[in-house]
Amino acid sequence: LRMNFASIGGTYDREKDAFIPPKPAPSWILNESTCLWNAPVAYPEDGKKYYRIGEVSELIGVEPYVLRYWESEFSVIRPTKAGSGHRVYSKKDVEALHIIRHLLHVEKYSIKGAKKRFNERKKEVRESQQVSKQHLKALTNEIKELIQLIKFIGLSYWNKIVKQELVGPVI
Repeated sequence: LRMNFASIGGTYDREKDAFIPPKPAPSWILNESTCLWNAPVAYPEDGKKYYRIGEVSELIGVEPYVLRYWESEFSVIRPTKAGSGHRVYSKKDVEALHIIRHLLHVEKYSIKGAKKRFNERKKEVRESQQVSKQHLKALTNEIKELIQLIKFIGLSYWNKIVKQELVGPVI
């Protein structure tokens, strides 16, 4: 019966009793323990804030001249220059490069199409963050109202207890 509730395009694994979402792209790899898909290229998790072009080249899986070309095409990639004059990329740049590489190499977008799709994704993220902010504001207001209600009920309950102790139990 559970297998009938798999998401559209997803599958149900009876051995693990888990739903597996559809594969985002052919190159993605299934994580057997979580039953979720992982990107084919690992994101940096070494705690560094900045990466040199050679390091980024290895992380992304493209040559440094490709990264320099993508810098000229995608305005979101803005490496800074170190004191020695070398390019250094922030984690945000590396994440953007991962997405760009995926769009170009896996989903086979052209440069123009990848730019358009990247901007659409940014817009989707901004909209979802806006919705999240609105939900948070609504939740904050609701929590404040609940706190006031609890204080009012608590105060009246406390007053009732104090009166019973002073006057005695009400029969």
